[in-house]
Amino acid sequence: GRAGAATAVDVVVRVDRQAVHEVRATVRAAQAMRGVGDVVMVSTVDRAEVTELAGALDLRLITVGDRHGIGAALTAVRTGHVALFDVGDVPAIDFLDRLRPHLLDERVAVVQGLGTSFADDSPEHGPNHRHELVFERSSLNPALGRRGAAVWLGSGSLVRVDAVREASSAPGVNDVLGAGSAIEAHWHLTSVLLAGGWRLVAPPTTVMAQRSLPDEA
Repeated sequence: GRAGAATAVDVVVRVDRQAVHEVRATVRAAQAMRGVGDVVMVSTVDRAEVTELAGALDLRLITVGDRHGIGAALTAVRTGHVALFDVGDVPAIDFLDRLRPHLLDERVAVVQGLGTSFADDSPEHGPNHRHELVFERSSLNPALGRRGAAVWLGSGSLVRVDAVREASSAPGVNDVLGAGSAIEAHWHLTSVLLAGGWRLVAPPTTVMAQRSLPDEA
């Protein structure tokens, strides 16, 4: 639940075109996490039903003009660390308990949490009937993370705000971020962070349930 100001971690829930019930599920789960501060909704689409939900839940809602909302997320939070989730992903109540110790190493910029899907189809389920990124998410990224070189996937991550602000303010970075999708923005910032000497880790422990997409398109 809500933590004291000195130890709290704010949460950003990134909203796109998902159904309102999915927005509510992610927000409620985020509010229930131990050690959470404020929960802020960052929406990449201006939707009346999302505005209404934010009002009903007494949450801040920021509507952005890009597809990733990273800049808005960094300015919206008041804590040194921030947890980021995409709508439909549901964090465990001990999400922060498990991931925050990794930020005791002041060289770590991002702790990428691992998610799992319990459905037959996943967001990466391709035409060859293979779950395309299962190996990359559950095996490869944690292995890279042991060397401090994990890929920042976005949702389910715990972020050192100052590190990402520093990376985002590097010359030319904002021009690249503004033109790309969320995952492209995270990939690009991964490179900038690593080049700046930061570490990105990905502990192989499941900390959230991932949204499944019935429509692969």
